[in-house]
Amino acid sequence: MSCEVSLFKSIELSQFHRNGDENGPATDIVTKIARIDIEGSIATARLELDNWTGHKFTDFFTLLKVDSEWKIMNKIFRLHTDN
Repeated sequence: MSCEVSLFKSIELSQFHRNGDENGPATDIVTKIARIDIEGSIATARLELDNWTGHKFTDFFTLLKVDSEWKIMNKIFRLHTDN
């Protein structure tokens, strides 16, 4: 099975941090933890963000419990362009 995603963009971590620094704090952001699923030492979380630099995002995280602490393993997001 193959999948083509034309909107995929990869950037270096240093550029990701520079982008955040240039935008400054998100003072009017509205966030909501929409869902958390836990199965033993693994979990997923869905976070909904509205008005981050004027945009709406949905973030998905995978987490792993290591030495009694939850660690984020991966993050993927969607920028809502239909709002």
